[in-house]
Formats: sequence, structure tokens, C-alpha cells
Amino acid sequence: MKAAGVQRIDHLITTHWHGDHFGGMAELASRVPVRSISIMAQTSSRASLPTRFLRGTYPKLYASAKHILAKPGDRIPMPGLDVRVLTSAGPND
Repeated sequence: MKAAGVQRIDHLITTHWHGDHFGGMAELASRVPVRSISIMAQTSSRASLPTRFLRGTYPKLYASAKHILAKPGDRIPMPGLDVRVLTSAGPND
């Protein structure tokens, strides 16, 4: 990011609950401003790590950023792109 001159993240999108997709979000956000965070799926109560993340870490992240819980058909506004959510899990999926 430094080499490319990127100073902030406008849209941080998490597609699913694998650790490599959401695990570094808190550290990244502590190093660079994040303007909008989009989540494609909630998580079930059976998945303890994502549940802890959603209840403990995530609220701190989106306290300073716009939070979007994306649903099928939603659009994520990005200049020059047409980003549409085709599928997304519900809160109990």
C-alpha cells in the first residue's frame, strides 16, 4: 500500500467466515483508515471464532466506519465499478 501511495481503504469487504478473510481486519484497520466495511454473511452460533469476532472486535472496527450487512441484490458503491451482491448468507445459515 505504501509503495502504491494508498493512504486509506474505501471499501473493506468480507465475503465469508474463514480466518484468512476476516482475521486480519482489526490489525489492518489499526494501521490504515477504513471508510466502509461490508459483510456478506452473519454467522451461526455454532461458529465460535466468527461469533467472538462479531461481538467483540467488529463493533470497534465499524464504530469509525460505515457498516454494511450486504444482502442479495444490494449494490456496494464504488466509483467506476458496478458491485452487486449476488448471494449472502442469513443470520442462521
